[in-house]
Amino acid sequence: MTRTNNPGTHRLVKANAQAGADSLKAMEWTDAECDVKSELARHLNLGQYIKPGYHGPWWTAKEKRLQGKLPDAEVARRTGRTIGAVRVKRVELGLPNPASRAWTAEELALLDTAPDGKVAEQIGRMRSAVSAQRWYLAIPAARWFKPD
Repeated sequence: MTRTNNPGTHRLVKANAQAGADSLKAMEWTDAECDVKSELARHLNLGQYIKPGYHGPWWTAKEKRLQGKLPDAEVARRTGRTIGAVRVKRVELGLPNPASRAWTAEELALLDTAPDGKVAEQIGRMRSAVSAQRWYLAIPAARWFKPD
């Protein structure tokens, strides 16, 4: 055995690796830092190393029953999961997000009257939400509109 190839060294390396991982998990990342890390992961093609299959604790029946009844953030808080994981499971179960407001008939009627950005301003929704709803309902984009 050598100084670097022995049980004591392996134990220390493993303990230090775990301490480093724990400190990274405890960090609060800004959106900009997350974007930089995501871009780097895409550039390095790190997705190739993700193994298919199980990646965490299974959802219990009790946790699944919270889906669609509470906002995603509340389900995440109660289950100890990320909001993204909760959203993915809710969509997988085919349940609506109770925190989102339903489209009214008046809002839907505006979808083909003006460009998406203009409609979004009028009804207080994001432009991407207006575009997605218009696309979902197969309403063509308003290329022009007549002023009043």
